[in-house]
Amino acid sequence: MTIKQSSPSSLLTPPEGWSLHNNTLTRTWRFEGDETPLAWVNQVWTLAQTHQHHPDVELSYGSVTLHLTTHDTGTLTDKDLSLALEINALALTHLN
Repeated sequence: MTIKQSSPSSLLTPPEGWSLHNNTLTRTWRFEGDETPLAWVNQVWTLAQTHQHHPDVELSYGSVTLHLTTHDTGTLTDKDLSLALEINALALTHLN
């Protein structure tokens, strides 16, 4: 399902920790060490592979930012929301 671009973004509540801007869900995680961010990206990428839907990733020293949108449609879809929720669940089990 595609979430209509004409729908006001205020009608869509992003999953916890995510922000919504220009049809993209975005979330940043901050880390103390330099190896943890890459390990987190690898875990997220493994999860994304199972969905056949991949986030855009910004990897910096001490932080990782993920951006979710469906590039084929230029909008948010159920794939984005589902993956964001599963990434949140992964974070609860692997980052705490």
